[in-house]
Amino acid sequence: MKNSILLLISGLVLLITSCSTEVNINDDWQAIPVVYGILDKNSTEHFIKVNKAFLGDMPASEMAQYSDSLFYNNVDVKLYRKLSNTERQYVCSFLPTDDYPKEDGFFTNDRNTVFKASNVELEASYGGNLYNYQLEVYVGDIDKTVTAETELITGTYISTPNSSAPSISIHSYNNDFYYTYETGTNAKVFQMTILFNYLEVTAGDTIEKSIVWPQPAKVINVGNSSVTVQGTFGIMAFYNLLMSNIPKNENVERIVKMPNSIEFHLTAGDDNFNTYMQISAPPTGLAQSKPLFTNINNGIGLFASNINVLKTHKLSEITLDTLHRGMYTSDLNFVEKNHPYYSQTSNN
Repeated sequence: MKNSILLLISGLVLLITSCSTEVNINDDWQAIPVVYGILDKNSTEHFIKVNKAFLGDMPASEMAQYSDSLFYNNVDVKLYRKLSNTERQYVCSFLPTDDYPKEDGFFTNDRNTVFKASNVELEASYGGNLYNYQLEVYVGDIDKTVTAETELITGTYISTPNSSAPSISIHSYNNDFYYTYETGTNAKVFQMTILFNYLEVTAGDTIEKSIVWPQPAKVINVGNSSVTVQGTFGIMAFYNLLMSNIPKNENVERIVKMPNSIEFHLTAGDDNFNTYMQISAPPTGLAQSKPLFTNINNGIGLFASNINVLKTHKLSEITLDTLHRGMYTSDLNFVEKNHPYYSQTSNN
C-alpha cells in the first residue's frame, strides 16, 4: 500500500513496553489484538491492519501458515474526531478487503485482510484547535475493544524548487542542488526521496522506468511551530547514481520523461511514528534485545500520523544536453535535447 501501513505480527513476543504495558511469555494465554494504522491528511484512503498475537506448540513459521492464527473473523473498525474529553464525532467506518496481496514469506498467502476507508477527507483543526482522532476497534471474537489516539500532521510542504519555475537544472558537476521544505506542525521525522523518471524505447516498445534516491532522514523537534529545512545533494553524486543504475545498451534509446522528469517526495511522521521506527531498527550495540513500542490501549501496535507531499518538475534543456553529452552518461543513449519527443511535450 502506498500510504505506508506498518504491521508487526509476532508469535514470539517476549516483552512489549509502553506506559508500563508488558506481556510475559510465561503468563496464562491472553487474546491480544495487534493493530496498525497511520492517518495521512493528504490522502482520502486510509487503512487499518488488525491481527492476532498468537502462541502455540508448533514453531511460529508453521503456525503462520494458517490464517486462523493471524486473523479475527468479527472485527468492527471506526474512526472518531474528538471534540472534547467527553464528546466525539463519528468520521467513518473501515470495511474489510483482501484486494492487497502480500509478498511471499512465512505468513499465509490465502488471506491478507486489511480494513479500508475510501473518500474520507480528514480535517486537522477547527477554529484554531487541533482535532484528536480516536480509533476504535471492536473484536467480536474475543469481546474486546481496542482504542488509540493521534493528531494529524498539517502544514507540511515543499517550498523549493518553486512550483512556478518552468524547469529545473541539474547539470554542473561541481555544484550542489538545494531543496527546502516547511515542516508544518506535529511532525518529528522527515525524509525526502527523489525519483528520476525516464523512458526506454526498444524496437518500438516503450517502458517507463525510475531511479529512486532516498535522502537521509532528519529528526526535528517541531512542536506546534513550522520550521524551514534545507536539504542538498551533490550533482556529481546524482550522475554517478544514474551511471551505476542504468546499464549500457546500444539497442536502447533513453528519453527523460516529460513533464514529470524528476519528483520530490517528502514524507513526515509524528513522534509516535519516529519512536516506533527507532525502537524497531536492528540493534547496533552489545545489547541485542530491544523493547517493542506500542501506543495501543487494550492491545499492541501503532496508531500514528504521517503526511506525504509530492512536487514534480521537468528538467531544463541544459540538463538534457548534459545527460546526452556529459562524461558520466554519454554512453547511456539519452537522446539529444531537440528530439521530437521533447518538442511535442514542450508546452506541458
